[in-house]
Amino acid sequence: MSKEKSITLHWIPAQTGIQGNETADSYAKKATTRPNIEKIPKKSFKQLKNAISNVQIQIWQERWASSTTKNGRHTEKLIPAVSIHMKKFSHFIVQFLSGHGRFPAYFVRFGRSLNIKCPCGAVGDTLHYVVNCPFTEKYAKKLIYDKDNLSTILHREENLGLLHSIYQEVNNLVPQV
Repeated sequence: MSKEKSITLHWIPAQTGIQGNETADSYAKKATTRPNIEKIPKKSFKQLKNAISNVQIQIWQERWASSTTKNGRHTEKLIPAVSIHMKKFSHFIVQFLSGHGRFPAYFVRFGRSLNIKCPCGAVGDTLHYVVNCPFTEKYAKKLIYDKDNLSTILHREENLGLLHSIYQEVNNLVPQV
């Protein structure tokens, strides 16, 4: 017992009269008249990771630059641009960067002392000992940096050793609280 099946082929000129085909044709014609290609190529995982990292760093930089805390402003003068690259500093350099340490101004700020003065008579904050204290002058005058751009003080390796020496001198100079 055999069943016969027949197949009929039809030709449709230019897809005329078939709604889906006409819609596809109209979009294809519109696309040929556009000056730019709007398709954005897909990014690799690495490209996406870098893009996300760049956005995070940009947000971090904006927060860093707009910080209103006293120590934040001090540190931002020394490190104006954030970075994911770690730098290793001695604890004395970290004290210089953060403004925390054995400085009269720091002790007064946290209620550990009433005397804000360095033994030389000036306000004993972090920058005083680096810029104009006669007790640390022998090291400070050897520092090489742009006086109008304090962040340049960290650009030279020899400055780090001098800053370290300045803060060792401060440790000897400022009484224990």
